[in-house]
Amino acid sequence: MFAGLDRLAGEVDAEGPRGVGLIHADPAPRRVLRRPDGGAALTAWGHAAVGPRVWDVATVAVHARRFHQHDPTTWARFRVGYGDDDLVESARFGRWCARRESAIIADDARGAGPGSPALREIRRRIGELRDRDGARGPTERHWRSV
Repeated sequence: MFAGLDRLAGEVDAEGPRGVGLIHADPAPRRVLRRPDGGAALTAWGHAAVGPRVWDVATVAVHARRFHQHDPTTWARFRVGYGDDDLVESARFGRWCARRESAIIADDARGAGPGSPALREIRRRIGELRDRDGARGPTERHWRSV
């Protein structure tokens, strides 16, 4: 697995295709409030940082695909609103999503005790990521929250 992560890190441009700037670092629909003017306000900025702007888009994409957190209409509106609709269609964006998947697994693994259901889920995810580049080809199984 570490060889795969090293390869992935080498493939992803550290600055990102949209440059570096203020990012939320963990955007999700549950962190969006509707403003009186109809616009949206993103809340819970505790993980905010200066980083590659594509990270926020990759985070939402991974959560939409892996955790069923967004319906296709919501995801499409987010992409257009964020101004990254063309980016999402690029192969480069897939590498950012793979990097985000790895970060989610690492974060979740920190709290997974020996023999726990959380640890079984982490192992299933890692196996799935190995299979993505292996003989079985890409997998798109959904992940359970841990």
